[in-house]
Amino acid sequence: MHSKTFKTVWCRHGMIAAFFGDSKPKCEKGCDFCRNPKKVYRELEQHQLNPVSANRRGGSGSTFISEEGGDEDLYGGGRRGAKRDTDDYFNDGDDSDKGDREDSSGFARLVKEEFMKRRGVR
Repeated sequence: MHSKTFKTVWCRHGMIAAFFGDSKPKCEKGCDFCRNPKKVYRELEQHQLNPVSANRRGGSGSTFISEEGGDEDLYGGGRRGAKRDTDDYFNDGDDSDKGDREDSSGFARLVKEEFMKRRGVR
């Protein structure tokens, strides 16, 4: 029903009734098609002529290109490049913090040894 809904133009109530196997109700002016069929046909033609809607349907002129890897310099490598840059940024910070922690633990050990020496002297 879905693809038929957008490719044909007729009474919406009749379409729903047909889908469920019911007889077509007397819609008359209950939907846009019954109110003004010519307007609905014109709108459908305009929609089909619109290049954006033609491409979304996969009509003529639509081309999809997929390339593995891609050009790393183009737009910073795309999504993968952005993720790599983000990971690199945060990982670089972790490495420098790790070095700072090692330095601070060495400094703490030195201070502790000095206090032990002074306590032993007294």
